[in-house]
Amino acid sequence: MAAIRQWHPAGTTSYATRAKKNVEAVGRWEFTGGLASEKLRAKYLGKSVSHYFKRGNTNPVFYVNAKTGT
Repeated sequence: MAAIRQWHPAGTTSYATRAKKNVEAVGRWEFTGGLASEKLRAKYLGKSVSHYFKRGNTNPVFYVNAKTGT
């Protein structure tokens, strides 16, 4: 179902579109995977996420139902 197959420390996978030095950062992560199923893409593709962001919020990253490693 999910397109994410595995998580990796940032800068440890191969890059075709940018220099590796521009993506290596301590404490950051990246993933490898593939195209999500048609059912999963239909659920999210083209949908608005504006309701998650309150006016004046300056952080472009917002986690929804994220599980922590604890």
